[in-house]
Amino acid sequence: MMKNILPFLFCFFFWDTYAQSQDTSAIHTLFLIGDAGEPYVVNTGLGKVLREKIYVSGGRATVLYLGDNIYPRGLPEKDAKNYAEDELALKTQTGFIEGMDARGIFIPGNHDWQRWGKKGLQYLMNQQQWLDSLKDSRITLLPKNGCPGPVQIPLGDNTLLVILDTQWFLHQWDKTIDAELCGPVTTAEVLTMVADIFASNPGKRIILAGHHPLITYGEHGGVFTWQAHIFPLEKFTKYLYLPLPVIGSFYPLYRKWFGHLQDTAHPLYREFSRGLQSIMAQYPGSLYVSGHEHALQYIVKDSTHYIVSGSGAKTEYVRKKGFAEFAKDVKGFVQVSIQNKGALSLHYFQVDEKYPEGKEVFKRNLPAIPEVAPQKAP
Repeated sequence: MMKNILPFLFCFFFWDTYAQSQDTSAIHTLFLIGDAGEPYVVNTGLGKVLREKIYVSGGRATVLYLGDNIYPRGLPEKDAKNYAEDELALKTQTGFIEGMDARGIFIPGNHDWQRWGKKGLQYLMNQQQWLDSLKDSRITLLPKNGCPGPVQIPLGDNTLLVILDTQWFLHQWDKTIDAELCGPVTTAEVLTMVADIFASNPGKRIILAGHHPLITYGEHGGVFTWQAHIFPLEKFTKYLYLPLPVIGSFYPLYRKWFGHLQDTAHPLYREFSRGLQSIMAQYPGSLYVSGHEHALQYIVKDSTHYIVSGSGAKTEYVRKKGFAEFAKDVKGFVQVSIQNKGALSLHYFQVDEKYPEGKEVFKRNLPAIPEVAPQKAP
């Protein structure tokens, strides 16, 4: 009798364990992976862990590749000598979701625009055309055609994903400024449209996504190690380990107070960054997600939540300071489980040589957005 019961008990236990592993409360799951565009990522555990998390999510998933999808200068023409290596970065990332019931959305980063070079728009279009050539409606680059966006994607009834190409704001060479193709074609016009989206969706959780962080406590935010002040030339090559105290502080301080084009202190960067922060501050619970900084960060300011997930392939120094509740320079990605009424569950996973199977290193739950009572007609 017991022998006949044991198989059923085993099946029951297996199914119960499997059912508990599914995130049944999530109506949709976002996976945030930034700066994963190195060809060697194919030999890491990132894809394996990601696929496992997608499977557990129950298939209601979107992978957001948060820019710098191809290092170092995006996708060149097919006759370029490094084309195969650059293409491998895209093949690897699209391969992460091959055979999975999940969408893959590639957001442009500064390196995808030929490292903000003269041929940036063409290199970006090469990437778009490569992704389109897969003829898979679940995989796309957004915004398309070198436009700044915003692009809106509903994620259930109470959550809206809004995507921007933040490199467009910074690009100094040819870029798409066709109003018929793009709609808004100035920074002010894009900000106005973003503000209109927020105003038109009261009571919804809005997740704004772009490559560049609005707040960061790494190099792009002017935060450097003490070694960077003493050995500044090491930043450019490991063979120049030459101590230059005092003089060595010029470069870090310049990045902090004046800023490279890709730093939060730069005037063009500040223009769109402060504009977006001002809009989101009016709508408590808004979430901005980005890459660019090679680390994992969670920041809260003015009731706005900021996720930085830019360590798909590499890491750089980051410090837990200011408004940061979590900051760690480890490789990995972030999972955002979207629940009823826009409630969120954030999960940060470290995936590297130390934890090749992945380890959750930070978690935070965000309550639902309060419902907004309909306004009475005058």
